[in-house]
Amino acid sequence: MTGWRSVTLAVAVCTILLRSAFAGDAQVFSMGLEDVLEDVSQLNHTLPTSSYVSEPSNLLSNLTTSCTKVQAVSTRTPYALKLQHFREEDDWKNSIALPFLTQEKRAKMPRIVAAWLRCYVMVNVVYFLTGGMWAYYVYVCWGDKFFAPGSMPALRDMGEQIKVSVLSMPLYSMLPAVAEHCVEQGWTRAYSRVSDMGVGWYLAYFVLYMTCVEYFVYWMHRGLHDVKIGYKMLHYIHHKYNKEDTLSPFAGLAFHPWMASCRRYHTAGCFSLCQCTS
Repeated sequence: MTGWRSVTLAVAVCTILLRSAFAGDAQVFSMGLEDVLEDVSQLNHTLPTSSYVSEPSNLLSNLTTSCTKVQAVSTRTPYALKLQHFREEDDWKNSIALPFLTQEKRAKMPRIVAAWLRCYVMVNVVYFLTGGMWAYYVYVCWGDKFFAPGSMPALRDMGEQIKVSVLSMPLYSMLPAVAEHCVEQGWTRAYSRVSDMGVGWYLAYFVLYMTCVEYFVYWMHRGLHDVKIGYKMLHYIHHKYNKEDTLSPFAGLAFHPWMASCRRYHTAGCFSLCQCTS
């Protein structure tokens, strides 16, 4: 019986260690260990010795009970409050970006779908608002001062850039929705308040993240130029619009849809790196 007790305790402690590591909270370990030790003691005193050997399902039941206890403990830790912060913040952002949906309708939607819809709406708002303001003031109001005759982008060129951008936007919106889902599920070590880590670490992680993003953007962009098949199949679409008389603010997102995904999913690696080191 001592051997089976050791196995039960070892598996339970390993479970606590894993959960506390992901939660980033030592209280999960200390609180969970007390409860599991108590559970193991009670289980080993109430069940006959033979039941551990003759019926392996009893051992599995004991382990499940212990692990369930650990999970219950973890929901009472500060990390559960952090996850609540994330969900409340995401709900607040949804209420701002999706005012055309009632709170009841937003609550019925899968959270990852609501996050994707919010990102999709906002990328359209930012794209068309900033591009439209630039086009109005720079081309309409001051075009004769900034451009020589015939050098201003034509409406046809801007329309093609908008078409390509709109086709890419659904994929652009997917990454932040997936990342938000991972955070809400507790699969990262993201923290919900700057005070959780301190201003110093916050600034350090910001610099680390931006450095990684710029580094990978540079090498991916260079690779798309050096690898001819990548340029021919994906990247050439973007460079169709970099001539003086065709370049407009609407070309900023005018990438091939699959290239748009690649440009965003390398950022996911940077996000994961920064979260795993926090």
